[in-house]
Amino acid sequence: MFRMTATDVRKNFSETLNKVSYGKDRVMIHRNEKDLAVIVPLEDVELLEMIEDKVDLMLVEEAMKDSGPDDLMDWETFKKELDNE
Repeated sequence: MFRMTATDVRKNFSETLNKVSYGKDRVMIHRNEKDLAVIVPLEDVELLEMIEDKVDLMLVEEAMKDSGPDDLMDWETFKKELDNE
């Protein structure tokens, strides 16, 4: 991963985008030495989303272990609770 200022990214956007998409580089963008964001290849985002989905599933499975039939809620009640939030 390499760092670039926001100004340099703006000036060289096409070149930076090519480095990320074709070269699979990651670019940390900073302003006044403060890191702001990272441009990453699409494959990195897809991997992050897969990891998030797996963690979500693990959390749901864990929550389901601790619940019994009395904890279940019918669909209409669930929708009403969502509307109240």
